[in-house]
Amino acid sequence: MSNESRPKTPAKSTAARPIVITVEDSHLERIDEVAERMRDLGVKIDEILKATGLICGSTGGRLTELRKVPGVMSVEDQPTFEIPPPDAPLH
Repeated sequence: MSNESRPKTPAKSTAARPIVITVEDSHLERIDEVAERMRDLGVKIDEILKATGLICGSTGGRLTELRKVPGVMSVEDQPTFEIPPPDAPLH
């Protein structure tokens, strides 16, 4: 069977989604190194909150790879909220 007659596999979505990375207490002094490793894995870093041990950014990659980075306690989707315009009807 030729490649032309095979159905194409749809590409996986790589749309960037906002994430929050929590850094382990033992790595707080090296949070910039953890952030740099995240950049190497394709994360766009928006903010590094050193006092709280959080790195905010976005990625189109898989979170499982990011969770394997030394010093990472967790990687979660960042909650988002939408506020309707002031003139929108109440529900």
